[in-house]
Amino acid sequence: MKKVNRIPFKEGTLQWLIYGNLGAYSLLAQFFDLRGFSPSQIGILMAVMPLVSLLSNPAWFRAGAVKNDKRIFALLALVTSITIWGVYLSSSFIMAVLAMVLSTFFLASVVPLGDAIVMSSMKSKGASFNFVRVWGTLGFTLVSLILGILIGFGLFVIFLAITILMLFAVLMSGRISSEAGNRGTDSVQKAQPGSIFTFVFMLVGLLCGSTVIGFNNSFFPLYTRTLDLGIHAAGTGFAVMAFSEIPFLLLAGTLIRRMGNLRILMLGIFLSGMRISLMSYMSSELSVMLIQLLHGFNYIASYYAVFDYIHTRLPARLLPGAQAVFWMVNSGLGFFIGPVVGGFMIDRIGVMQTYRYLGILAMVGALVVVIPILMSRQTQKVSKPL
Repeated sequence: MKKVNRIPFKEGTLQWLIYGNLGAYSLLAQFFDLRGFSPSQIGILMAVMPLVSLLSNPAWFRAGAVKNDKRIFALLALVTSITIWGVYLSSSFIMAVLAMVLSTFFLASVVPLGDAIVMSSMKSKGASFNFVRVWGTLGFTLVSLILGILIGFGLFVIFLAITILMLFAVLMSGRISSEAGNRGTDSVQKAQPGSIFTFVFMLVGLLCGSTVIGFNNSFFPLYTRTLDLGIHAAGTGFAVMAFSEIPFLLLAGTLIRRMGNLRILMLGIFLSGMRISLMSYMSSELSVMLIQLLHGFNYIASYYAVFDYIHTRLPARLLPGAQAVFWMVNSGLGFFIGPVVGGFMIDRIGVMQTYRYLGILAMVGALVVVIPILMSRQTQKVSKPL
């Protein structure tokens, strides 16, 4: 693959903006908690976007394939910057649910389409996606950290940040080369051809990991409040989680070549469960923040293993469908099941017990998914990583 030496400023800035927006969105869980909603209600509210994404992602990806991804992305970001204020103005649980449904119908596809635009641009230039993805991690980190401090001035800062970031994302997406908005051509040499069977197998594992991560993303603010860590702790924790991803992103290409996509995915799921379970034993702010460093090989490893497999191992004609299914499972089903199930569990057995049991469940799930791999190695010689 031909390497590009120049810094991908435009693509990196777009990543910074869309993941910074995701960092602001993650603090909606704290917004709902401080508004007095119960854990089960918070779980339902945070599960709205994953549920809506099951319908919106396929629809917007199809629209992007017809009309050009950049045009659809600009529309989604612009409408999101306006409709998100309906959540802030909601005066009841029902109104909050309706406002979330409306705003997330557009917001849910901002990151998937943004990633698709950036990935297409980097592929057309013969460059690697993992390095530009670091910009997204930095965006999530800085926005979470800054909002964690500013939220003391009022909850409106969360929504103001989303509006500003989305408007700048509209402007930046228009500056990326037109080729980046088109999908469906093999612009780079594929690695060892992948298979639909392996892809489906990876999606099953990804669902397990995204469920426990979706749970933590929705209830981490409640977790920090349970430990009486202060209003800033949620934003700081999210920032630590995001920043911890940078080492993996810098080494992602090497790790995948040596270990294979499937093994990276399974290890990421197991470590996700271990981190969530260990959090139930933490009691101080320092210990909570230190354990979040394990996140650096959790979600990002699972996400990148499958995302890389789609773009480097599957035929180009399958990209639109594979990307839509990937986001439906990752940010749809997993991030829906985690908050809903977790919310009802917290109502019944408490925050710490729920963290402990769901973490153990994820670790067991990772081991169960690995069993077929170990069995297959006994029956056939594997010359290259899966």
